[in-house]
Parts: sequence; C-alpha cells; structure tokens
Amino acid sequence: VDSSRVGLLVDSVSNEPSFNEQMETDAISEVREDGISLSDAQTQSYYLDLVDTQNGNAVVTMGDGDELTIYSGEDNQTLPIMALGGKGVISVFSNALPGTMHQLADAMLKGDLETARKLNSQYLDLMDGFFMDVNPIPIKEALYQMGLIQSNFCRMPLTTMTDEGKAKLTALLQKHSLV
Repeated sequence: VDSSRVGLLVDSVSNEPSFNEQMETDAISEVREDGISLSDAQTQSYYLDLVDTQNGNAVVTMGDGDELTIYSGEDNQTLPIMALGGKGVISVFSNALPGTMHQLADAMLKGDLETARKLNSQYLDLMDGFFMDVNPIPIKEALYQMGLIQSNFCRMPLTTMTDEGKAKLTALLQKHSLV
C-alpha cells in the first residue's frame, strides 16, 4: 500500500459540533504522521465531507502538497462551500432533482454565481425539507410521492414519516410542481 495516498471519508452525522470536530480531527490526525488537523482546512460551515475524486470514490487523500478537495455534505451548503473553493456536493436533493443540482454545482464551477444563487434560492426550502426527518426517510417519501419509486419503506430502525411530516413534505413538493 502506498502510504502517500490514504483514503478516508470524514462523514459526521451527529448534531453535536464538538463531537464532529473532535471526530474529524482525530480521523485526519490518524492518517497523517505530521498530525495535520481539520482546522488547517476548515471553513465556518457546520458540516463538510472532504473528498478526493481522482479514483471516483468519496475519500480524503492526503499527499500532493496537502491539497484537499472539499465537497459539501449538505445540499443547503453547496453554494457557500463551493464559493469557498469546494468542488461539489454529496447530495440527497439530487435523488429527486438531479439535473437541478447538477446545474447549481456546474454554475458554481463555471463562476456563474447569478445562476447558482437563483437555483439555490428557488430550491433551498426543498433542500431543507429533505432533512425534516432522519435521512433517508424524507427523500424516500418524496420519491414515492413523485412516482419514482414503488414504496416509501425504510429498513428498521427507521420508519416512514409521520402524517404531519408527510403533509409538510407534500406541500413543498406541490409548491415545486413535483406532485
């Protein structure tokens, strides 16, 4: 194994910032003998997935001058993270609207901030709506309502959305003419 290329996806799901920060710092320190910490590459965003795309996988690769490629791990953070130099997003939203998320990310990569802002503003409520419950519950419900999948079933310990959650999600989908 070539120790100059160590792949790692730093993916935190806790809502506790101190837990996430410590986990990410520990994970990166583990792969670097010189102890680089996340703070050396961190922005003010509350959640990041650090990704190397050279091999087509979602990983962090240390080496090549310590360059990290940063992808947003939250759809609603795609524009600000890419504005700070990020290269894209690991997206839930794109399961429902892949073309739209592609347009947003492509606009940012091309420096077309006007188009990216328009798309971000237009769909920010839906991006947030897909996280109104534990992932993947809302996106599965949305895809089911859109007729793109045959069931909204989630494996245990997850369940389907509550009736109240479904009603909120349906209203968002209707607002965007998706159902």
